[in-house]
Amino acid sequence: MKNKETLEKLRTYQIGVIRSVIAGRKGRLGTYCADEADCNRLADTGSLDEEYYDPPLTIKHDGLYRNVIALEFHSDGQRPVCLMDGEDGDDFPVSLDLLSTDTLQSIIEWLEEYGFIPSADAAPQTTSDLTEDFVERCLPEYPTRYDVFRLGELQNLLDGHDAPELGLKRDEAAAERDRLQLRIYAEAIAAFMKRQPVALPGNVSLRHYAEALVDIAYEAGRKKFRPSDNSRDTAATIIAWGDEFSRQHEDTDWTEKEYLDEICSFTAAKLRSVPSKGDPNAEFDIAFLNRKALERHGYDTATITDGDLQELAGRMGDYYCNSSFSEHLYKACSDFGLQTPE
Repeated sequence: MKNKETLEKLRTYQIGVIRSVIAGRKGRLGTYCADEADCNRLADTGSLDEEYYDPPLTIKHDGLYRNVIALEFHSDGQRPVCLMDGEDGDDFPVSLDLLSTDTLQSIIEWLEEYGFIPSADAAPQTTSDLTEDFVERCLPEYPTRYDVFRLGELQNLLDGHDAPELGLKRDEAAAERDRLQLRIYAEAIAAFMKRQPVALPGNVSLRHYAEALVDIAYEAGRKKFRPSDNSRDTAATIIAWGDEFSRQHEDTDWTEKEYLDEICSFTAAKLRSVPSKGDPNAEFDIAFLNRKALERHGYDTATITDGDLQELAGRMGDYYCNSSFSEHLYKACSDFGLQTPE
C-alpha cells in the first residue's frame, strides 16, 4: 500500500503532467466539445461522435459523475482546474489539488488516448547543462517537482546506478523518461515564450529589421559612437534606434524611397543628438585611399582591386609613420593650440 508521502509525490507528478498539457494548449484544453483543430485531427480515426469526444472526459466529484468541459488555468493563470458541467449550465471549476490520484490518473489516460500527451519518439535523449539551466530558470518549482524526481529515478535505473525497484523493463523506463523530458521541455518553452514573446517593432520582417539594425550599428561603429563606458548602454541605444527606424518606416514603399539614404540620414541625426564619450584607446583615421585619389595623381585604376588598395594603403602608412608622421603631428598640434605639460 502506498504511504502518504508517496501519494503526495504521485499527485504532484500527475498534476505536473496535466499542467504541461494545458500550458501546451495556451492555457485551455476543451475536453467535452472538440474544437475545430481536434475535429480535423481526429476526423479519420472514428473517435468523434458529431462534435463531441466519444467518450467525453468524465470524473467523479461529490459522489456524482460529471463531464469535464475543459482543463484550464484558474483566473490567477497558475492553478490548473477542471471546468465541470454543472446543472442548468452553471459551470464551475474544481482545482486538481482536490482530486484523488485515481481520478488524476483517469484524466491522464484520457489525454493519452486522444494524443494530447506527446509521443516519446520526438523526445531528446540527453539533457545538457545548458538545457537544464534553461528549464530551471523557466520553471522555478523545477527542483521540487515529482516528475523531475521521477525522471532522476528513471535515469539512475537506465545508467545502472542504485535505484528503487520501479517494476519497469529497460525499454519501458527509457520511454517514460523520454516522455517526461519532452513534457518538461515543452512546459519550459511555453513559460519562456509567455514571459518574453517574440515581437518585431512595426510591420517589418525579421530580415528587414536585422538589416536596419546592422546598418545603424555599422555607422555608429564607424563614427566611434560610445555614449558611456558601459558597452551595454551602446547596444541598448542602437537597438532602440533600430526599433524607432522600423516603426517610422513600417509602411514605407522602398520602391519610392532610397533605403540607404533614409538609414544614413536617420543614423547621422541620432549620432548628433547623443553625446559620445571619448574612448582613451580609440583610433582615428588620418586619411583614406580610394581609386579617385589614384586617378587624381594620374594612375590607371581599371585593374585595381580592393585588395590592391588595402596593400597600397598599408605601404603608405608604413612610409608615412617612418618619415614625416612626427613632424606633421607636432605641426598640427601647434596650429590647433594643444599644449604640452610643463
